[in-house]
Amino acid sequence: DIIIPDIGECWLHWDWKWMELHFLEMHSGSRILQQAHNDGIDLHTWTMCKMFGYQLPPNLKDPFKDPACESWRDRYSLRSSSDPRRIFSKSARFEVNYGGTGSVAASKAIRMGLSKHEVQLAMNNLLTADIDYYRWRQATEREVKATRIIRTFTGRPRRFLSVSQGSSTAVPPKVVREALDYKMQAGVSDVANLTVIEMDKRYPQLGLVWTMHDAQYYRVPTVHVTDELIEGVKNIAKTPYIIESREKRFPIDFDIVHPPEVS
Repeated sequence: DIIIPDIGECWLHWDWKWMELHFLEMHSGSRILQQAHNDGIDLHTWTMCKMFGYQLPPNLKDPFKDPACESWRDRYSLRSSSDPRRIFSKSARFEVNYGGTGSVAASKAIRMGLSKHEVQLAMNNLLTADIDYYRWRQATEREVKATRIIRTFTGRPRRFLSVSQGSSTAVPPKVVREALDYKMQAGVSDVANLTVIEMDKRYPQLGLVWTMHDAQYYRVPTVHVTDELIEGVKNIAKTPYIIESREKRFPIDFDIVHPPEVS
């Protein structure tokens, strides 16, 4: 609302969707993340079932509305996607995926009314629910201990010089968190920077307004906006990348921002 396009100009804008989790899928080879991204299943309901030991619903795409899942919902007294167990599972998974322990999500779950015992059991199950991720997490910790370096898919390094190389002691949790997070967050930055460079090469008539992590804005005179330009910009934003020998074309939400006077 404060920084807006000038009269006669508009902004071409997009956000990359779920970019960190796409990176996590590529690095870890997680089959459940691949299923969530490709088939649209409810990742957080799947996680809840694995954490609490529930059977999976007949339909994982729409488990809280599909009539086929009614007996499943009744069995576990699940009335909506806002159930504290699902909220807890979602928060805990994200916290762990970003290198945390899940303790913050566990504390919130107890405040929402879940017992300490069931929360602890659920957290224990979460660690190995996604076995592909769990193995990658262990491998990343070993990599930090052996080399003190973590790299993005482009090779950009993050060095952990405080870790004793080859030490028999465990890598500090703070370092593990940063190492796990780096491949995702810095990978997003790599894609963003490569995209800015490619946009400047292909469309020098566009001006970069700003980038914000997984979002980019480019200004252009409205009279220059054509279907061909829009399609070309989208193709750059959806450039495929090879990560851990797996190809990924990151999906985007694209729109055109006009000055308020135009609307």
